[in-house]
Amino acid sequence: MIGHRRAAVALFELHEVDRNWILEALPANDRGLLLKLLDELKELGFARDASLSTDSSALASDNDQDAPMEVLKHASDATMLAILENEPAILIARLLQIEEWPWKNSILEQMGMHSVQIKKLMETDHVIAPAAANFILVEVAHRIQTQSKDGQSSTRQALSAGAGKDSFFNRLKKLFP
Repeated sequence: MIGHRRAAVALFELHEVDRNWILEALPANDRGLLLKLLDELKELGFARDASLSTDSSALASDNDQDAPMEVLKHASDATMLAILENEPAILIARLLQIEEWPWKNSILEQMGMHSVQIKKLMETDHVIAPAAANFILVEVAHRIQTQSKDGQSSTRQALSAGAGKDSFFNRLKKLFP
C-alpha cells in the first residue's frame, strides 16, 4: 500500500496527459486503487505544484528534442533491430508511432511474428503522452550513442545479453513500485 501511496503522490504532480497515459497502462486493480488515492488527495485539498506539473513537452528545449530524433533517423536498420528486438511490442509500437522512421519497414519485416502484434498495436488510435514519447526517444538515442562509442561490432550480442533486466519497459515499471 505504501508503494501505491507514493505512486499516487507522484502521479498527482504529473501533467494530466502523462498521468492518464500511465494509468491506462496499469492493471485495472492498480488503476482503481490509484484513482481512489488521487481523489483522496484532491478531497484533502492538496494542490499540485505548477512548477512540477508543467507540460512535459515544454521541459526540453527544441534542440534537446531534436537531438534524439536525429540520432534515430540516422540509425541503421541493424542497430535498431538489435536495440528493439527484445523490447515489448507496446513499446516498439509507440516508438514507431512517434515518427515515420526510415528503418520502420525493415524492422517490422525482420521481427517475424512479433511484428503482427506491433502492427495491431499501431493501428489503435492511441495518443502517446509527450513525456513518454520523450523518454522513449532519449533512451533509444542513448543506446545508439553508447553502442557507437563502445565500438561494438556485434551489437545484437552485446545488447541482448542484458536485455531483460535493462529493457525500457522494466525501467518504466520501476518508476512506480
